[in-house]
Amino acid sequence: IFNEYSSDDPSISEAVYSCIQGGYPGTGNIDADPLFVDPANGDYRLQAGSPCIDAGTADGAPETDLLGVTRPQGLGFDMGAYEYTSR
Repeated sequence: IFNEYSSDDPSISEAVYSCIQGGYPGTGNIDADPLFVDPANGDYRLQAGSPCIDAGTADGAPETDLLGVTRPQGLGFDMGAYEYTSR
């Protein structure tokens, strides 16, 4: 989910390796349905087939996701707060 944001603050970083509705310039950014499990109920884990799987970057990524799952789980880091695992 992306809300439009603008700032004159030069310390704001650019968006990279992100899934942004409507698109956004930056390395690795995509405009696609991220295929969250159940966003209406706050479950933003990725479903199988999500374009966000293996599409992130290791740069600045934590060693684990918000659930403590070790990153990466597949061929690369996933976009977002949760690393995809086959459940």
